[in-house]
Amino acid sequence: DPALVEAALKSMETVSGRAVERRAALEGVYQRIEMVLDVSIFDQSGGGFNQGPQLAATELESVIQDVRNYAESAYQGAVRTTSALSAFVSALAGVEGRKAVVHISDGIPLVPGDELATMIQDVFQDGRRLQRIEERGSGGGPPGVGDTPPSADATNGNRGIFSSEQLNAVSRLRSELAQFGVGRHFDALTALANTNRVTFYTINGDAGAAVQGADTRVAGEILMGRGSSLAGMETVRQQNLQGTLRQMADQTGGVALTGGTDVDGLLDKMLRDFQSYYSLGFSPATPGDGKVHNIKVKLKSKKRGTDLRYRHAYVDKPASSRQQERTASALILDAESNQMGLELEVEGQEPGKDAYTVALLLRIPIEPLVLVPREDFHEAGLTVYLTTMDDEGNVSPVREVPLSIKIPADRVEAARSQFYAARLPLQMRQGRQKVAIGVWDQGAGDGSFINHAVQVGPAAGAAAAAN
Repeated sequence: DPALVEAALKSMETVSGRAVERRAALEGVYQRIEMVLDVSIFDQSGGGFNQGPQLAATELESVIQDVRNYAESAYQGAVRTTSALSAFVSALAGVEGRKAVVHISDGIPLVPGDELATMIQDVFQDGRRLQRIEERGSGGGPPGVGDTPPSADATNGNRGIFSSEQLNAVSRLRSELAQFGVGRHFDALTALANTNRVTFYTINGDAGAAVQGADTRVAGEILMGRGSSLAGMETVRQQNLQGTLRQMADQTGGVALTGGTDVDGLLDKMLRDFQSYYSLGFSPATPGDGKVHNIKVKLKSKKRGTDLRYRHAYVDKPASSRQQERTASALILDAESNQMGLELEVEGQEPGKDAYTVALLLRIPIEPLVLVPREDFHEAGLTVYLTTMDDEGNVSPVREVPLSIKIPADRVEAARSQFYAARLPLQMRQGRQKVAIGVWDQGAGDGSFINHAVQVGPAAGAAAAAN
């Protein structure tokens, strides 16, 4: 529904992300680099040329540490993003059929801080580059203006300012930041998406405009005239931010819009993908092993204009993982499936020190259960899954509780018209909560998944009146 999509996009405009915070951190690093370049030539304290290089050498170490700190912080943010996407994709497991997720972002860095490391190497690693910068300096103005100052180090480049140890630290910086790469997290995300039949269609946040933003323009202003080009950094930046968007789409058989502004065209292509496709299947040799398996699809003869898109990997999940995801779907997306006829109610609540003990009563009809005959009784083997979500969208881990229902052999027929009552105590914080419960019948290989709203403790209005 184009109207719903447009409304969703407009609502996103009011959401504040972390872009401002990230840009401020980047600009701080750029300004430190500018200061190192300035003081490597000039004595900021009074017009001489003695203290500047020494201060520059000290500040370079601080700049390198700033880049490490920024990369680690950005890495944690990227991990949070992939975790949130994985939770959402898991929740889609309970929705039947093929699903599409349109992901709109200004990009998630594949290796956080990589473009900063590239710029620092470009500026400081090559002694000839800083030599040219020094030769442009003047006695009191900014670099790039006036005549060459009478500096003894002007012909030695940065070799006379920075130690070999510092220059080695600069040259190692990019490889050092590789530890913050998030590629493995995106591999796990796309494999999970494929398992749940989810395809990503990704859109660059600027609707295909150049990735260069305000922070990059600041870097350009800082480095302009200092002998350093932004071309290399900008290339790394684009690959860094757009690479994850392409990976999400390519690995799941979708499409990425990272250039141009044809958002409508991308959505039209997504619609066509749902209307026309080939479905290929196979029986895995090791079903339910919980491992990631790669897939390769080839055309015998590729004709001109043929575009082959398919899922590149999947996780062969065990049955328990699938039922946990279906329970989460019932909670988050209201994807209920209650062919068993489960009934759930709140029997009572008891306040505690930090939370309430909420007594839930789950009624399970006996009729649809598979009762396996034993010596003198019949038994149904069930697994109950429970999870909760508060008003802010915080979801608890899915709990798994085995349940065995045993009925004497001479009472089986009478019991088929009755319910089994299971009491489930849960510790829950005060406020509006939602509970989802799944019941899986191991004998039937089928289950039901329901949710129920719960007001834990007094309602907000009642609490205010009581106070």
